[in-house]
Amino acid sequence: GGGDGFRLGRCAVGVSVCGSWDGWVGRYDMTREMNTGQNSWTLVMELPRGTHQFKYIVDGNWMHDSDFASAKDEHGNINNICKV
Repeated sequence: GGGDGFRLGRCAVGVSVCGSWDGWVGRYDMTREMNTGQNSWTLVMELPRGTHQFKYIVDGNWMHDSDFASAKDEHGNINNICKV
């Protein structure tokens, strides 16, 4: 398939995404979309089927996107949720 997409509108120097699909081990760098005239970061990647929690790392700071579905994990952290 074409993969699953992540998008974050944020003014930043660097953005990556990290999630439960690999035990929060990998950090996947997002690409700044230069042609949109906005601060928009995107990444398309293949994810295993299921429901996953994820967070963005924006200039070294972990954050979730409040515009999308989120839930607290067992540690009380707020993470975004995606279903594949």
